[in-house]
Amino acid sequence: MTATRRDSIGPDVETRKQARNAHGRWSALYLRADVSAEAARAAFFGVHDSERWTFALAEGEGARLMAECLAEFLWTLHEPETDWPGALHAWLADTGQWQDIGAGAVRFVCGRIDRRTFGGALSLAWLGMRGVGLLGPQGAAIPLDRATAADEVWTPQVGEDLPALHSHTSPLTDVRRLVVLTRGAESLIRDLPDMTPSEMALALESLADGAGADLLLFDLTLDRVPVSEETVRVVCRWTDPALCELEWEPLPQATGYRVEWSPGPDFAEPELVAEMMDGRQVRYRLAPPVDHARYYRVVPLIGNGTAAPSEPVTALPLTLPVPVLGAPRWVNDGALRLRWTPVPVATGYEVETAPTEDFEEGETRIVYRGERPEVTLPSSTPPGRYYRVRALNALYAPDAPSAWSEPVRGPGRLMTPVFTQVTSRYLAWERVPGAGVYEVRVTPPDRDPEQGDELFTEEPSIAASGEAATYQVRALRARGNERGASEWTAPVTISPRAQQPTQRGLAIPALILVALAALAVGVAIGVTGPQVFRGEEPEDVPVVSEVGTPDPRPFVPCVALEPPEGVRLPVYAAPDETAPVQYPDLAPLTVFYARLDAGMTGWRAVVGQTAAGVPVIGWVLLPPEVDEAALYGGLCDPSGLPVWEG
Repeated sequence: MTATRRDSIGPDVETRKQARNAHGRWSALYLRADVSAEAARAAFFGVHDSERWTFALAEGEGARLMAECLAEFLWTLHEPETDWPGALHAWLADTGQWQDIGAGAVRFVCGRIDRRTFGGALSLAWLGMRGVGLLGPQGAAIPLDRATAADEVWTPQVGEDLPALHSHTSPLTDVRRLVVLTRGAESLIRDLPDMTPSEMALALESLADGAGADLLLFDLTLDRVPVSEETVRVVCRWTDPALCELEWEPLPQATGYRVEWSPGPDFAEPELVAEMMDGRQVRYRLAPPVDHARYYRVVPLIGNGTAAPSEPVTALPLTLPVPVLGAPRWVNDGALRLRWTPVPVATGYEVETAPTEDFEEGETRIVYRGERPEVTLPSSTPPGRYYRVRALNALYAPDAPSAWSEPVRGPGRLMTPVFTQVTSRYLAWERVPGAGVYEVRVTPPDRDPEQGDELFTEEPSIAASGEAATYQVRALRARGNERGASEWTAPVTISPRAQQPTQRGLAIPALILVALAALAVGVAIGVTGPQVFRGEEPEDVPVVSEVGTPDPRPFVPCVALEPPEGVRLPVYAAPDETAPVQYPDLAPLTVFYARLDAGMTGWRAVVGQTAAGVPVIGWVLLPPEVDEAALYGGLCDPSGLPVWEG
């Protein structure tokens, strides 16, 4: 049951009203008589909730007071249909209660609508008025007793001499429309079947000029009433960002369905959305408002009545898919870029960050609200934080964003630089995304690396010092900001360039030597485990000796099948300063020949070619920690190789 409401139409209150309540759509219109006429006043008063409606239209001296008293009395009756209109007549004839009432002769029409039982009930009573009209479900006029006498009037003093009241009772299923008019407009009743409510109001206004009494119209089109306890279950779902669909199972006896909406779930004043007269139609598409919630229900139609209304449903906000957040990545200017999968029905996104993946309340903050499925955070963004994103739809899901994506951690430190070029005069490396500056540590041979000199450059390159030294590089987001700094590169040793002697006019290429960054380890071929292959027969490969003398003595090949994960084995050769050649890795299946030279500890001659067919000739300086056996594939014993005695 909804809250009780009261409506008053007449002098000094509202003069026109159109509304809908739980009983139907109604209108009331009051028109004042010519001020020069000796006018009889008129008034309407009604009381209603979702189950009952009592009302009265009165004209005459004290009409407003009498209309209110009649409606309030009918509201107090428990079951008016049991003695109708006897209880009303007795109440009106009780002169004792009217002694202090300043009312004169009054004529009236009053009634009560009750929807608490299946089929409902309409009870009418009137005195001294003939402007009462009823239409049935098919629009035909319902016969009524409209004969009146001149003395049919109520006064406070009439007492037991009150004439009998005219009355009518019927189920609500038998009535479609009720119209009540004051005496000055009662002639319009005969045209009621042919006039719509708006046409009836226009006709009343045409009678206002020169009217000798106030005119008042009450026009009610009744909604169907329940005749069955059965109902349907309605499901509301979004079909796209702009449309919802109501769907329900058919009710066998239903001849159609009515769709209604209301701003609240109580349906105190339902509004008609659609009325479908085909009982096979069990779907209805609609566009809910974007600025507030709206409730819907479906009422099955059964003949002139209805089944019970369905439970109200609301167009719940659109369920948004969850975006998928990719791994955050540094960009060249030191900013952090986040990208995620776009959501087609989203109008925007929110990105939230926290120091831990728990995203505890009080530790989170929103770092982005926008329409694009990406964001570039400034270079001041701390490394190693966690991020998550959710989709928004401001139109159809204003208060229901998607769930948060799975948390993704931003990079904790920058990537370690990778050398691209090393000569006796120049070092270069790949630009590290997110790096704002590079720190270069230059260590002379007589110092520990931690005691080296530090240089800074914004470019991924630096000139060599011209002296023998070891170089290491790391990337920083900003100078002096070691938070998120990369690891140091492996040390690279550069010695001044030496010119090799020649024989028979043959120039020996100048070789720029670098330290091995890691070890080459053999990997299994087939199922027999790691293997290293030795040549069955020595191969004659000319090698240039220390003094430039070709050494025809054979080499034994060792085969490095594949470097282990994370290991790089750089070999650099520079035929001349103008055409440096980089060999960043010994490729899998690289064949190289080596002679050990006891007189040059740590140095190894390398002659051969990579698996890609790129020739390699040069010297490699082995760091002290190098496992010589691992260098040649793990199973190649260098002690068994011929020693170069130069």
